[in-house]
Amino acid sequence: MAQDECHLLRLSTELILQILEYGPTSTYLDVALTCTTLHHQCRNLLDLHREAHAKYRITLDLSPETVIDLLKDTTKARIERWHVRELEIWGSRQDWEDWRPWVPKLPGTCGLADGFPTRYGLDLQDMQRYIRTALELWTFSDFDSEAIQWDLKAGQDGFLKLLLIATCPRLHSLRFVKRGLDPHTTLQWMREVIKDSRHTEEGPHELQGFESLRDIAVGIETDQRLWNDISPRRDARDFAALFYIPNLESLYFNDLHYIEDGNEDYQHFDVVDQYDFPRGTSSVKHLFIDSASEFSPEYY
Repeated sequence: MAQDECHLLRLSTELILQILEYGPTSTYLDVALTCTTLHHQCRNLLDLHREAHAKYRITLDLSPETVIDLLKDTTKARIERWHVRELEIWGSRQDWEDWRPWVPKLPGTCGLADGFPTRYGLDLQDMQRYIRTALELWTFSDFDSEAIQWDLKAGQDGFLKLLLIATCPRLHSLRFVKRGLDPHTTLQWMREVIKDSRHTEEGPHELQGFESLRDIAVGIETDQRLWNDISPRRDARDFAALFYIPNLESLYFNDLHYIEDGNEDYQHFDVVDQYDFPRGTSSVKHLFIDSASEFSPEYY
């Protein structure tokens, strides 16, 4: 019957697939289930979905190339990002010598694998695309693209992981593994974009990129026992910034530490102003503070 005709089939397969590429990733299955013919034409896309779900539902940064692969500007990478539900960050890479896989050893530490780094640089076009993505997501009070580009050229990956967190639309759980004295540069980048979104000339902006996050754990301990007794003395400002994430429900924070600001009396004055905690209510329902040190009772 005429009313049962699928009008999309009047288009070529190539055009249908191009339309899907520009649409939301979540619509692929709905379109594929419209009729048998469309299901057959979308089979390659559905295969990408199945592979991405199996490979990236729980993503770790043990391999330095994982973040690079997921940040690519391709249909495959967009589908893969859509399937990332949990992200576990094991540490910060500071230079190109660190661009080797981390190899957990039980019990013991998580050292770099033997051999050569997976790469010694990033393409200029990719670096420019990363910076454009950040500018599309956030408003920066003092954005220095040259400084960020310099960090990327040096092999620092904290900014890249920030972008990955912000561009995985269904990411609900974010975990930072306790790794010796590593404070996690990604966490510091999160604090910067959250702070800048609140302090603009036009007033606070809506915080983009973190809407799907429900659970964050900072400093989770593993069987890397030689590292568990070492405290990175995490900055309380990193802790306070996480309360601005709009839909966050559960927060675990390990090794929270008071940072001297030159005025000993200030820590007993107003912790809300000192660390820029949100005034009023927060979406956080469950809060776990582990191994905090050198704070006054007023902080709690």
